[in-house]
Amino acid sequence: MREFLVRILSLTLALILFSNSFAQTNDDSTASKFHRFEVGGHFTVVRRADANAVSEVFRRNGFITSNTDPAELSEFGLGGRLGLNITKHVAIEAEATFFPDDKTSNPIIGVPLLISEPGGRKFQAVAGPKIGYRGSRFGVFGKLRLGFIRFDRYEALTQLGPPGDAFFAVSEIRRGVGFLNVDVGGVFEYYPTKRTIFRVDVGDTIIRYRSLEPENINPSLTRHNLQVNVGFGFRF
Repeated sequence: MREFLVRILSLTLALILFSNSFAQTNDDSTASKFHRFEVGGHFTVVRRADANAVSEVFRRNGFITSNTDPAELSEFGLGGRLGLNITKHVAIEAEATFFPDDKTSNPIIGVPLLISEPGGRKFQAVAGPKIGYRGSRFGVFGKLRLGFIRFDRYEALTQLGPPGDAFFAVSEIRRGVGFLNVDVGGVFEYYPTKRTIFRVDVGDTIIRYRSLEPENINPSLTRHNLQVNVGFGFRF
């Protein structure tokens, strides 16, 4: 967690300095002018809890305890954003993010299978309203966006049972599985010039992992995950 915070603070400081360099070379007196469209890019970090349906089955059967449960992990991504400002205080946004790292997890003590970290590489897309206060130099908003997140790899159990005295389980990897994704949180914007935006988003990325076949073995899950975006954009 300490490394996670250091990276976020370092990136934030770098973008603030970059934003201020724009401010020194532009007329700030028109920074509050209303602009209809916005486009930008961002760096994102998700602090994601384990959400593998296979490990959840083992947990419910007593094979995973708090001491052996896979730890949370940080996933880094890059993305872009498009925005339409309906009024000065209401906007509609669409955002897409790609997570390029193919995550894998360590073996879990007490589990007879090597459980893969769910997802591998991921693609996330959300859209929805942003509502709040926009001043001449900064803005503060709330956001509620609905979309999906696609996992390149997701593991599911196909058989589960105690044949004889040994615990028995068989799993398989499902490819290209998508799940419902809801993004709820807050947005802080700083306007260095009339057409530039420095932006920080902090939100709860809620992922609803639907049941996969066979559904009597693979449960549906809901996980809440901290997600922080730091980005820079333009308005016109």
